[in-house]
Amino acid sequence: MLRLRALRALSHGCKTASSTVEGSYSRSLKGSYVLSSSVTCVSAASFSAQPELQQETTSSSSPTPSSSTAPTANIDAVFDYHERSKHRTDKYAESPQDLKWEEQPRPFRRYRGSPGTSLRHLPPIYGAATDQQYSRSYSEFVNPCILTKASVSQLMYDSFSVAAWKKGGPSQWHVRVNPSCGNLHPTEIYIICPPLAGVGDSPFIAHYYAREHSMEIRAEIPFELWRDMTNGFPPGTCFVAFASIFWREAWKYGERGYRYCQQDIGHAIGAVTMAGAAMGWDSILLDGWGTEDLDYLLGLAGRKEVPVGSPKKGYYPELEQEHAHCIIAFHPSRAHQEMTVRGKPDYSARSRPRDDSIYKMSNVSAPVANLLNTVGSRMAGVEFKGLRNKLSSEHTWWDIIDRTAAAVVKPAETRVISTKPMPPWMSFTSSYLNLTLRQVLHKRRSLTAVDSKWVLQRESFYQMMWKTMPSGYNNEVQGEQIQFPFRVLAWRSEVHLAVFVHRVSMLPKGLYFLCRNNEHLPLLKKAMKPDFKWEKPEKCPQHLHLYLLAESNCESLSKQIHCEQDIAGDGCFTVAMIGRMDVIKEKGAWMYPRLLWESGLLGQLLYLEAHAIGISGAGLGSYFDDAVHAILGLKDKQFQSLYHFTIGSPIEDRRIENLPGYPPPNRKESDKKQLESDLFF
Repeated sequence: MLRLRALRALSHGCKTASSTVEGSYSRSLKGSYVLSSSVTCVSAASFSAQPELQQETTSSSSPTPSSSTAPTANIDAVFDYHERSKHRTDKYAESPQDLKWEEQPRPFRRYRGSPGTSLRHLPPIYGAATDQQYSRSYSEFVNPCILTKASVSQLMYDSFSVAAWKKGGPSQWHVRVNPSCGNLHPTEIYIICPPLAGVGDSPFIAHYYAREHSMEIRAEIPFELWRDMTNGFPPGTCFVAFASIFWREAWKYGERGYRYCQQDIGHAIGAVTMAGAAMGWDSILLDGWGTEDLDYLLGLAGRKEVPVGSPKKGYYPELEQEHAHCIIAFHPSRAHQEMTVRGKPDYSARSRPRDDSIYKMSNVSAPVANLLNTVGSRMAGVEFKGLRNKLSSEHTWWDIIDRTAAAVVKPAETRVISTKPMPPWMSFTSSYLNLTLRQVLHKRRSLTAVDSKWVLQRESFYQMMWKTMPSGYNNEVQGEQIQFPFRVLAWRSEVHLAVFVHRVSMLPKGLYFLCRNNEHLPLLKKAMKPDFKWEKPEKCPQHLHLYLLAESNCESLSKQIHCEQDIAGDGCFTVAMIGRMDVIKEKGAWMYPRLLWESGLLGQLLYLEAHAIGISGAGLGSYFDDAVHAILGLKDKQFQSLYHFTIGSPIEDRRIENLPGYPPPNRKESDKKQLESDLFF
């Protein structure tokens, strides 16, 4: 019988719950990770935890944050969480030791009693001849679709729908267009729209129900609130907001699960941003919105908390509540919308100048001042319809997750936003298959096994690295996020890539580093090992800030630091995403999840790039944090590893049957009875 780990871990390569395997990992890594000045030496030799990595704590003596930051105690709390949730060679982060797959939380949230609206199924094959080619989608907008029920249907279908059902032996599970650590999907999606034909006569908030590809209308928004939300935006603007059910990841991964929830938000941001781009919609994360206002807007305010001192295990329905994170505005990229049949965009003007008629917003306040901290009172009389379904009959309470979520609550503030410039053209795209953007979005899958003989072409590698740069192709100065999909973010880049190159033609094996913000390069060089080369590799494009640090075969080392996961060393390359943690001290504790969002967004981009050239990738959430820091020579908390990703040629498991995403397969009789007995609150 196929093991469930192989069947269900269409995930980010996260660790198994087996304490036996966990123990074997620890025994195999008893020494310091040495990356010497010798170009042939990268090894894992007798590991003994470095005191400065294992024992350092963040205290209130950290640099004083600016006046706009959260209290210092909250900053200390997120540093404490990050330290506590690390995997170490002698001890994993706290997690369940008696995991039972049959107790997995239900993967789909429902709101019983809320009016349902079926969405249209618009698979990529429909209109493929006119859909935007993937190779052109990062540097130009197509003419936008107008905002209709059909276009909302496509936005959700191309970002969060069920991509396929899988069957192996007696087990059956689904995968979605957007990835999730452990395929557990803690992210809940909300759509906020003006009146739409076929939906209603008022602005509304709807919850997206992926299993049926439908919307559950939760509430109607007062027109005055909608007017203030869209002030300064063009007609045809809508919003997508995200919330998380932390319990879904904590069920399997315990304390580290909070990280994975935030990384999944980053993947979701990337998925919906690129789905919007396929329809000619630009997007911007409205980071001025406060967490409390978002909770009120989405009907999530008034959460009940687990009482302090409660037993670790028990029945805690409070853990199944959602926590709001962010809201993204989608608006037409051009001032003049042109509609063809079924709301599909008109591509006849493809030869137009790139910035011709691009809709430009200038100095728009979002949210407007009179919206700050008033959403609760404005929504006070609004009835939210529907009762949420029960996900589990028993829970394990990881209280540090709740404490961290409380520490990163963001205050509301008015932010001035403007349309970002179009990214520069990318001159080399020859590696891409002849695929549309929509086809690539739906092809995304996580690899679970990789062909260790397959070699990536150097040009393709450089092409991928260019796509991860925030300011786009051939920009000497990097940092401002204008490249797709990073243009959605509201801050300058804070995450860089350490790259373990295994199989790239005409490129030496070894450790490389990609700097995504020029301002950080002196800090990185000072923080990392002094004997690193910092040399540009051969044929590296001039303004691609990629550096060779040391040459060596890193395959075994990469597997070891990734908890003996073969895919980390058998593929073409593996990246470690290194975040600048000082931004938390400078701005506030709420920047911690945003660093994880940026990391998840990078992972989503790498997924798409891999599939666009015919290979695949996988997120790696399981790795020994401080071992990575030791390899790089990072001895304090200025820079920390946040998320990893690997790319290679997948080996397909032919024992697994692939079924279409819709209609969903019939439920077993036992599942139907369980569904009928579900509790709703």
